[in-house]
Amino acid sequence: MNLLKKIIIILILFMVISMVGYSADKIYTIRIATIYNDPLAEAAGNSLGKSLAKFTELVKEKTDGRVIIQPFYGSVLGGQVETFEQVKRGQLAGFFGQPMSSVDPRFGAWSIPYLFDNYEEVKRIVSDIDGEFFKLSEEWMKDNNCQLIVIGPSNIRGFANNKHTVVSIKDLKDLKVRTYQDPVVSLFWSKIAITQPLGWAETYSALQTKVVNGLEHPLSTFLGSIGELVSYYSDIGWQWTSGANLVVHEKVWNDLPEDLQKLVREAGIEAMEYQGQQEEENLEKAMVELAEQGYEITLLTDDQRQEWIDYGRSLDDEIAKIVGKDVFDAIMNAVEATRK
Repeated sequence: MNLLKKIIIILILFMVISMVGYSADKIYTIRIATIYNDPLAEAAGNSLGKSLAKFTELVKEKTDGRVIIQPFYGSVLGGQVETFEQVKRGQLAGFFGQPMSSVDPRFGAWSIPYLFDNYEEVKRIVSDIDGEFFKLSEEWMKDNNCQLIVIGPSNIRGFANNKHTVVSIKDLKDLKVRTYQDPVVSLFWSKIAITQPLGWAETYSALQTKVVNGLEHPLSTFLGSIGELVSYYSDIGWQWTSGANLVVHEKVWNDLPEDLQKLVREAGIEAMEYQGQQEEENLEKAMVELAEQGYEITLLTDDQRQEWIDYGRSLDDEIAKIVGKDVFDAIMNAVEATRK
């Protein structure tokens, strides 16, 4: 082998080694938007904000700093619809929250009333990345140019107001209820109460100024500042909220080497397990602390709750029209298959 060939081979080897070294040292920064508050600013009742902080911490730890998550809390980059749309278009790397059906009607299937029987069932079915529910949700995300990393158990919503006890549906007739902007949610509440769709950032002032005097929401969240504005809570458990989807744009995900994808997903699974633990702890804490503060907390009997469940099931045909009959059947079957 002549000297020139040896030099060329050495140069090629040097370039390969340099490229491998550069790849290993590359730092991937992923900006993730959420409507949830920074837990450093509001820790009480904030399992979702805390879980994003935990994800940020775990990703850095597991990847030895090769992947850095930059969370943007409190809707600073926009609301749920706006930020998910940005991720869908590739203008923003990531999203943590509840993708809305105004972006994709299929997402409304996550809002079906009484989709799950209890929180334990939610944790078992929703968070299983090998389960039918996750696979179906992942497919919908991919159709929106997004990769679903993991789904957290989020929470189950009851009803709070500042006027009187609510047990039966008829108790809502004089209440103005804040709802979030989703066709399934609007369908459920507009038939039984006066409704006002509002973004979460607007809800505190709306309660303050009496624009609304009630809202459907998890009990745990009233440990935070909004709890000052309501006095009555009923555990109607009307809806599981798919509010803990960790999503990134498909290109962001595909740009990550496989080893880092694996570690980021591991971090996501651990962070969402943490979210579920925090939510259950917050619920127990809320039951005690809010009662001590003078809240009236109504725990419905099975018979009382059945009225609400029957009402929810009576809307199935209308909900199927909103999300699509095939989608409705697919999500119900996915839950039922995992339930057996």
